[in-house]
Amino acid sequence: MITKEPQSKTILVTGASGGIGLAVVKHLIKNSNYQIYFLVNKDKEILQNHLQNLDYNYNSKIFSADLTSEQEVDNIRDQIESQSGALWGLINLAGVSSNAMSWKIPTEEFKRVLETNVLSTFLTYKAFVPSMRKKDEGRIINISSVVAMKGAIGAAHYAASKAAIIGFTKSISLELAEKNITANVIAPGYMDAGLIKAIPEEALGLIKQQIPMNRLGDSAEIGNAISFLLDTKSSYMTGQVMNINGGLY
Repeated sequence: MITKEPQSKTILVTGASGGIGLAVVKHLIKNSNYQIYFLVNKDKEILQNHLQNLDYNYNSKIFSADLTSEQEVDNIRDQIESQSGALWGLINLAGVSSNAMSWKIPTEEFKRVLETNVLSTFLTYKAFVPSMRKKDEGRIINISSVVAMKGAIGAAHYAASKAAIIGFTKSISLELAEKNITANVIAPGYMDAGLIKAIPEEALGLIKQQIPMNRLGDSAEIGNAISFLLDTKSSYMTGQVMNINGGLY
């Protein structure tokens, strides 16, 4: 396998085995020279096969953990920092959803979605930000969704979790600004990968009709946005929400 010469900046991508996660990983490998670590909850083999196809040496770079367990996340933090020191960039892509009218959502399912989407974002942030603060630099990129702003029938729990991520990120951006650490949100609309695969074809057709561009988004555009937010050229941009949604609000 060909291994690109790593640079000093290290990034971690959570949820790297998901549909959008795989597209982001591909973009970062092909268009950057960061030392990339990957954190997945499951489907480790899917990510390994993806990286093999990209001819990328992932040895000692893929970790699997329950992202809602503080102890497991902290253990991963210790391993990564012992190898590469403080992160430059933390990219939280991990997320889940399901479909049910709000009054029919089982309480345990509501908790599962909130914990997977919000608690995992908090725990990875909490684990890695102290070392970023010591270095006085870093980039935090969290993923929300267009439904956080407009809502979605059958996804009240998912919309609530994604709205929480926006509020969380705006708050930490204020706390970290003096340390030259930016914290921003990417809020995708309906993209061509990821959770969109669970939407029935008939419902998907109705969604496309609502999008001014009349199509799903290209997941590679999420990678482009992440590259911009990781770059030192975006150092004055923090606490912002980048909406990539084809005009759907």
